[in-house]
Amino acid sequence: MAVDTKTAVIGCLVIAVVAMAGWVGFLYVNPITKTKTKEDEETVYVYFGVLRDYDSGLPDDLSSAPTTSLVLYNETGDQVVITLAQIIQYIEKWEGTDPSTAGNEGKEGWWEKRLKPLTVTDTSGVPITGVDLTELLRVFDCNFAGELEFVSNDPGADKLKMDVIDITNTFDPEDDDENNLILGIAADKKWLRNSPIADDAGDFVLIGQEVTYPDEGNNITEIVEYRCDDLANITVTKNWTITVNVYNNDNSLNQTLVLDAFNITDAYTGPYHYEYDNTAWWYFNATYFGTNISQIIDYTEAKGTDYIFNITFSPGDTQPSSKTKRKVYSYAFNFNWTDVEVGLANNGTHVIGNHVDLVNGTIPMLKSDLLMCITQKIQYGYSHSGSDYNSPWEDYYNDGYPPFKLIIPGLAQPRYFNGVTEINIKILSSTR
Repeated sequence: MAVDTKTAVIGCLVIAVVAMAGWVGFLYVNPITKTKTKEDEETVYVYFGVLRDYDSGLPDDLSSAPTTSLVLYNETGDQVVITLAQIIQYIEKWEGTDPSTAGNEGKEGWWEKRLKPLTVTDTSGVPITGVDLTELLRVFDCNFAGELEFVSNDPGADKLKMDVIDITNTFDPEDDDENNLILGIAADKKWLRNSPIADDAGDFVLIGQEVTYPDEGNNITEIVEYRCDDLANITVTKNWTITVNVYNNDNSLNQTLVLDAFNITDAYTGPYHYEYDNTAWWYFNATYFGTNISQIIDYTEAKGTDYIFNITFSPGDTQPSSKTKRKVYSYAFNFNWTDVEVGLANNGTHVIGNHVDLVNGTIPMLKSDLLMCITQKIQYGYSHSGSDYNSPWEDYYNDGYPPFKLIIPGLAQPRYFNGVTEINIKILSSTR
């Protein structure tokens, strides 16, 4: 289906591409093509210019960037002007610490403010380079968005809204298959305003592709493209929330609380510090501010009762986890009131009982007197024997999106999932 350049849909849109049995049928927009031919049941595109192969889609001279900006309206409604020059500075920071560069090995886990350049090829075949959207939010201190709205400079374009949970579950900035949602700033080694898609893209374009790969016996690949050309502003329309559900012993719903992100952060206490008995590789000492789970339960009908609970995260995982990654496991499907209000069972030096984690598969985790909590503000001590891996950290960092991490001092870091969305409590008895 051909779409004339003059009548192509522009602005904010969602389009789908379905490939089946070698024949490609699709809707595309803002094409840089004039001719399409069919040969041997394949679609062939003839471009006016030849798009070059390159390692980076950014212009070679980053100092040639135009003076331009877009606006972010963050969780508190404040206006944050994001300039292209600032984005480039964070990209240059990435390039100076790129873990694939000699001398930078081991820097994959750096949480300082930097932006990795990523490339997404749009449905008309143009490779667009930019930065991961959620990392952009983190770098500009917008940490608790729940829903985003994207608005084009084109007054006739529809607004595009996206749920942040959907974004974090669908798009992965570490995915090598271009499964990213990026703020595009360049195409074909040119800034967007000078690129093959300049007429529609403006200086900034939001673009991402959700790809469903063929299942066994199903030769259909679907690509859904999310796009907003000539992006003018990004607005946080809803904040991240955590729902607290309290159930009676018969599983009937007793109470529901919806906590705004700032209900959590305003209650942060600390700083807390904990250390591991063995800090080899993935067990790192940490200092953090957080809101204790017991503080949250005190606001519910479960206060003072005999209860059990678990926590749900944005990908659908639940805690406690019975996963066996690195000998991390749990004998129980819930925590009980003593786990959260007194502390995990221990023998005086190490965690024992239902929630035992082992360091390197053999050493029980060290006991901690700290209570489990939800946090986004962590200072990691990434030092371990034989290495100075990115240590010490002088500042507090957050893990970005999805926000809010469960911290259970004494247990292994693979148990600390991000993206708390629900706390589900069941009252077993009104008395303990």
